[in-house]
Amino acid sequence: MGMGVVAACWGVALALKFKTQSAAPLMQAGMLVLILTTTAYAPQELLTGWLAEVAKINPATQIVEMARQGFVGTVTWSGTWPGILALIGLIVVLAAWALRGMQRTAD
Repeated sequence: MGMGVVAACWGVALALKFKTQSAAPLMQAGMLVLILTTTAYAPQELLTGWLAEVAKINPATQIVEMARQGFVGTVTWSGTWPGILALIGLIVVLAAWALRGMQRTAD
């Protein structure tokens, strides 16, 4: 649900910025890049080169790791709080951008 909110805020912000349906591929591409540059498909230890570096700083990596611990291993607070913090951060930033776009549209 959390990444759905992130994707929705991203989509709304872009839609209000470009005001055309031509921005739809950009919405999808942005989320695709966000997820593909995480540890969603391979553990951090197996990533090499630039992908390993990007995955370390990508906030979605923390969200993926938080979700993964429920399926693989045990759920711990130390594995959960970075994901919650990253999720809240993404939602706050993207929701603020979307709300700013709504305010500009209303003016």
